[in-house]
Amino acid sequence: MRAAIPHDLSPPELHAQFANRRGDGLFSAFLLILAFVDLGTCRAFAPVYIQGWFVSMPFQTPLDILLLIGAALMAMLMHESGHLLASLAFGFKLMGGSLGPLQVQLLHGTCKLSFQRRYFFTGSVSAIPQSLNHWRVAMIVVVACGPLWTLTAALLVAGLTVNNHPSAFFQMAFVQVSALLFLLGLIPTVPHARTPNDARLLIDLISKNHGSEEMELNVLLGQQVIAGNRPHDYPA
Repeated sequence: MRAAIPHDLSPPELHAQFANRRGDGLFSAFLLILAFVDLGTCRAFAPVYIQGWFVSMPFQTPLDILLLIGAALMAMLMHESGHLLASLAFGFKLMGGSLGPLQVQLLHGTCKLSFQRRYFFTGSVSAIPQSLNHWRVAMIVVVACGPLWTLTAALLVAGLTVNNHPSAFFQMAFVQVSALLFLLGLIPTVPHARTPNDARLLIDLISKNHGSEEMELNVLLGQQVIAGNRPHDYPA
């Protein structure tokens, strides 16, 4: 969940001060390497019933490439839907979201669509608590529901019976991508990353560190934007 807090609502200098672009790049490379290590480990050492989820599916037709991309996007969609459903259940104000390069912004009854080519395999949900009553607990639940629903969806799809190659290829791709999203999501991004992952957000929310203070500021700013207030009307 990149977006329980809409980062674009904060003053530009807030993120200019804490952005760590180099750290983000190194962390992404580390996760990519770790993903291949995890796949190999699961195929070689996991219990037999789990090894079946990580079998290598050979590419037989050009359609398999589209199936792989579709499975990855579906896995991200399921992950973000966990955040979305939880945020709606807690009465958060939905500000928008993204899936791959498609981004949607919702504000004051308007809907703005945009296309960001450099963000293809990413997803986010942007929602703001409308009340400060127990907002931190609500945020913890909303953030945690993403990976929990990812794992649940992987287990449900893994239990389906399919009888043809396209369906089996899509099934295995979805299960493997979802499992990797869950496992790699347990590793927190570096502090003050431009796009903190769920693990980093949970650490910040629970420990109430500087990142948590920044999140609280973003929540307060988001509530002012929702109310339609101008910056000169913001309370101290």
